[in-house]
Amino acid sequence: GTLPKAFDRLRRVLGQQIRDGAQHPSRLREAQRHLAEIERTICVVCDRELTYALRQRSKDPLCTLSRVETRRPRLATNSFELTLDLYTPAAINPGPIEIRLCICLMEPDDLHLRIRIAGPRDNLHASCWKLVREDIEVFGRRAGATQILFN
Repeated sequence: GTLPKAFDRLRRVLGQQIRDGAQHPSRLREAQRHLAEIERTICVVCDRELTYALRQRSKDPLCTLSRVETRRPRLATNSFELTLDLYTPAAINPGPIEIRLCICLMEPDDLHLRIRIAGPRDNLHASCWKLVREDIEVFGRRAGATQILFN
């Protein structure tokens, strides 16, 4: 409920500015700061819970993963989207594999995690994909997702 409440606060401040015809910069900055803090918290949690686990996979001889980068999350009223870039050392196809995670609040207590994968998937062996998928599923369960969908 933190994310919907933060966006509701921002909407109220903006609505009040429109109704009053006056600027409320301190209230607006406070609402924006609150959303920025939520964004930083999401980054920290994802980095500690998922990105770290994937980085550990690069040490596994069965996995051809060499580097993992986390992009800045995109926040919405009842969801957030986080993109990870997976790199391999000897890529057949250049460029990272993009894993986009979207955690959505569907019902009051129902979180869904949707995973979309784009890019040169062949750069990771099947055994490594299995390990990456396991890490994503563990992350989803720890985040409280009741449904995890891979696309």
